[in-house]
Amino acid sequence: MARDLACAAILLSIAVLYYIAARALGATALSDSVGPAGLPIFYAAGLASLALLIGIATLIRKPGPAGAGLAGGTGRKVLRAAGALLIGIAYLAIVSSIGYPFAIAAAIAAMALYQGERPTPRLVLVACVGAATLYALFDLVLGVPMPAPWSG
Repeated sequence: MARDLACAAILLSIAVLYYIAARALGATALSDSVGPAGLPIFYAAGLASLALLIGIATLIRKPGPAGAGLAGGTGRKVLRAAGALLIGIAYLAIVSSIGYPFAIAAAIAAMALYQGERPTPRLVLVACVGAATLYALFDLVLGVPMPAPWSG
């Protein structure tokens, strides 16, 4: 029970930080009456709602048998999610230094490998095409500047 409440509190903290970051977004070609932060703020509200629901559900449900939790299937799911989160954190750590196209290609490939895809030339092609498509969409079409190692 304490672990679930702690997770809900951490999730709520992440939602608050995400909201603060979303409020700081500048104007881009995506700007409209809602603004560029509209969807991220909506996501932050959804994340906060999820955190509150988890906390409330934890408080009103009956405690399970002793020893349940990370020892069972839930533990494996939590560890799998943590691995995916680490890939996202690694992406954030490298994107400013190597640039968006290279970082997103690496993240796409890493996530595919993590999900059980075999390392093949096809995987490299999918990661490169995915990165080029996302870069073209956000940077070139929508005008959202992406980190590039060559931009100084």
